[in-house]
Amino acid sequence: MEKPLFIKKTAMTILIVSDLHYEMGKYKNVDESISFQNFMDLIRRTEMAEAKKERPEKVHVIVLGDIGNAWTEKDFKSLANTKATFHFIYGNHENQNTKRLLNEATNFDGSKMWREDGEVEEIDNFYFTFINGIAVNEDQIKKFKETAERIVKTINEKKAGGKEKKVILCTHAGPDMLSKTLLPLTPESQSFSSRSDPASRAVSESIEIINPSMVISGHVKFTGLGESILKNGDKVIVLKVETSTKIGTYALISEGKIKIGSIYKKLLIGEGSEVEVSIDALEDVRKGIRPLSLEIFNKDSNGNQNFRNDEDKKASITDTQVNSNLEEEQSKSIQPEKTEEPETKRKKEQSFWTLLRRKVRRIKI
Repeated sequence: MEKPLFIKKTAMTILIVSDLHYEMGKYKNVDESISFQNFMDLIRRTEMAEAKKERPEKVHVIVLGDIGNAWTEKDFKSLANTKATFHFIYGNHENQNTKRLLNEATNFDGSKMWREDGEVEEIDNFYFTFINGIAVNEDQIKKFKETAERIVKTINEKKAGGKEKKVILCTHAGPDMLSKTLLPLTPESQSFSSRSDPASRAVSESIEIINPSMVISGHVKFTGLGESILKNGDKVIVLKVETSTKIGTYALISEGKIKIGSIYKKLLIGEGSEVEVSIDALEDVRKGIRPLSLEIFNKDSNGNQNFRNDEDKKASITDTQVNSNLEEEQSKSIQPEKTEEPETKRKKEQSFWTLLRRKVRRIKI
């Protein structure tokens, strides 16, 4: 029998972030020192939105690694004071001091924030499973697969006890996108191309063992949805976010929908910085009933488009318009509205070629 992706309603709100890269100072002209404050603001907004519901529930926060190395004990205590429950894994950039602080950090109820390899957490109607770090060689790929086998054993024990829930695998790196089907939601994501390396291969081989309904991850400069095809032909939905100071994307699972948003910028589709997709739509994609396209966003349970206004309706995106609209939105986001003076344009072109020559020289060295 075909398993559903999720049940239709989720009571709790689950916030998903990755790659906070909280550091003191700038990296490539991006101020990473404000990353923690932005993270705190996002948590508070999520809690406030939950508090407004008729029956508010607990907020869970999944953090998928590369949190940065500017963290202090005080920062983790600030998280505990929010009353949300945190579930951290580390990526490939945390130093030993950050890992130590993370291992010692506790939630407001005394539970540990860090999730060890192979842990299975029951959150609402899901089993969230966790694998830390990335694989860079065959030995580490083997370790990933051994962790996946422990996860399967734990889930089978829980299912034997009558607890049938859907499985979501949480990793830092994502799997191979074997179908090459990617749905980017930020301009930076459009240049991303799927590739196979030890990190992604370890996750892919773990998926073969666990067979989750969904994989959530970060690590690469891609925000959006994708498909990964298992060897037996089944599909797995892949959700990727990057909550760095530069990109600032996140996801929310709540009330039968997944919302994908950005703290800083307008997404490639819609009018604002947040779009949503129903669980039912993702299930249709996973079953092959409909393709992974922009049409799955912002629709109600009957498949009708939720237009904000007449202009939004006129600008609605169809399957045949996807590529052209993405290019158009990217062009709008990077081109100035006003025509530049010839002298200003000439100086910018000179600056560009000067920078390019410097990069070329650097590569030759």
